[in-house]
Amino acid sequence: MIFSKTHKSGNELLLSACDSSLIGSKLTNGEGGVIEVSENFYGNTETTPEQLLILIRSATIVNLLGQETIKAAAENKICTPENIITIQGVPHAQIFRIF
Repeated sequence: MIFSKTHKSGNELLLSACDSSLIGSKLTNGEGGVIEVSENFYGNTETTPEQLLILIRSATIVNLLGQETIKAAAENKICTPENIITIQGVPHAQIFRIF
């Protein structure tokens, strides 16, 4: 299951989405950085892969985390393997729309 949430600031629309199973976890990268996978940021709105694609297309900034979430984006060529990093084995991608 994918959870998502949108955040609006001025003209920017940030979409954050992650695998629901990751909510509440903390991921540490090799450089000491920590990602806290919080419901406050990633939300708790159940989102189908089809809905996720619609949300991605309307956002100016996208933050994706987790196997299922990244798979939905990658299968639809929203992100490619070169644009995906892993943090503690969890795939992560960010997308920025530049006008």
